[in-house]
Amino acid sequence: MFQGAGMVVLGVSMDDEASHKQFTEKFGLPFQLLADTDGAITKAYDVDGGGYAKRITYIIDSEGKISQVIDKVQTATHAQDILTSMS
Repeated sequence: MFQGAGMVVLGVSMDDEASHKQFTEKFGLPFQLLADTDGAITKAYDVDGGGYAKRITYIIDSEGKISQVIDKVQTATHAQDILTSMS
């Protein structure tokens, strides 16, 4: 879905790689999860939810700049919402 639109999707959480592997296999995720075990990414993007990363989407353009922030994520429609906002 996103690859066809020329997008790369990455998920980030403070869980470790082993946890990410299990989660990805359990839910069949089609994207890579990054382990932020030291919280550096979580702090850099100011998404600390008290020991976990808040569910926020950052759309980063081809120049590496944040072009959109979505902090009200509706999991059931989020993927389509992103594609719609990009067209």
